[in-house]
Amino acid sequence: MTGYVRASKSLLRVCDLELYKACYCGVCHAIKKRYGFLASNILAYDFAFLAMLLVGEPLNICKKRCAPHPFKKRCVATENVAFDRAADANVLFFYWKLEDACIDSKGLKRLFYRLLKRFFKSHYVRASKFLPITAKKASRAMPDLWALEGKQVASIDAPADCFAQMLSALSECAEGEKKRILSEILYTVGRWIYIIDAVDDIKEDLAEKRYNPVVKRYELGVEGLTDEIKSELIQTLEHSLHRAQASLSLLDNTEVVPILENILTAGLPLIQKTVLQVDTTCNSKKFRKSSKGKVSITQ
Repeated sequence: MTGYVRASKSLLRVCDLELYKACYCGVCHAIKKRYGFLASNILAYDFAFLAMLLVGEPLNICKKRCAPHPFKKRCVATENVAFDRAADANVLFFYWKLEDACIDSKGLKRLFYRLLKRFFKSHYVRASKFLPITAKKASRAMPDLWALEGKQVASIDAPADCFAQMLSALSECAEGEKKRILSEILYTVGRWIYIIDAVDDIKEDLAEKRYNPVVKRYELGVEGLTDEIKSELIQTLEHSLHRAQASLSLLDNTEVVPILENILTAGLPLIQKTVLQVDTTCNSKKFRKSSKGKVSITQ
């Protein structure tokens, strides 16, 4: 359920775009330093967003080479605990994603995910030590989420709340008033992610006969979403975004705030528009979440 939280790069100032890329690279380098080179391949833009939320001091930017860019040094945000915590969170959520995939998949795919899960087990244990509250809450929320899915509940809010609670727990990285603000931002963004992911997966879930809260809530078939259903989904998605935007306005004015504002007011609405505008029936277009954070519509 990661890959959706991105900025609208075309609307960022050049300096902010470079800073955004530096934060993304900063999380990547933090993952590689803490969990090894192979683990850095799990990076998603969502956790660059988390790192920027956690930043509370001016960033230290330096230039480094890396495996994907061996010939030209790139700007990297370093020496900041926010990027370490974002790296830990990326590992935790990737592990839970593997657990979810083990349940949903069959045959060789399930075997592959089980092997990958075993490989990441030690990383998960290590990350849990740095984010104990998040790990504890997730250990309760994930079974609740699976139980709701097992019961095939015709509700969007109940499973979305489980996932949002997990994301909200990452506010443990902050203190005082900032912790309360981050909890609200992460909860509302988590709810938005769960719903938009469900919409994006309608075609695939219908084909595989898997549980999908949007399909169950509106009793969808191969005809996909109607304009009326899309209107209802847009209303609930925008409600979450407006709450997140209101909470962001309460944060201290750091150098990354313009990027965070761009993500919540331009990036997420653009992805929302893209996902809801494509045809969700079988053999149709689908939003693709690439590890490089590119948004594309493919046949």
